Amino acid sequence: GQYAAQQGLPTLLYNRIANTSEGLLAHTQRGIFRFDTAGNRFIPYDPFGTRAPAASFWKNDLLEDQRGNLWTVEGDK
Repeated sequence: GQYAAQQGLPTLLYNRIANTSEGLLAHTQRGIFRFDTAGNRFIPYDPFGTRAPAASFWKNDLLEDQRGNLWTVEGDK
């Protein structure tokens, strides 16, 4: 399906979507969001415990390994 602001995404640019054991996750320039099936929308999500303002960093592709660990890179590193 298609997701937009109506489903809680703050922007439609440069989003990365990953289907993980944590659910459907969206990486955006404004942070990471998890899809809440009950509410049919994305909500802010902090799987790395950074508690940093989302605008202060950019997460790139999100991957999940066989143990369920989530991996990403920051910026273009």
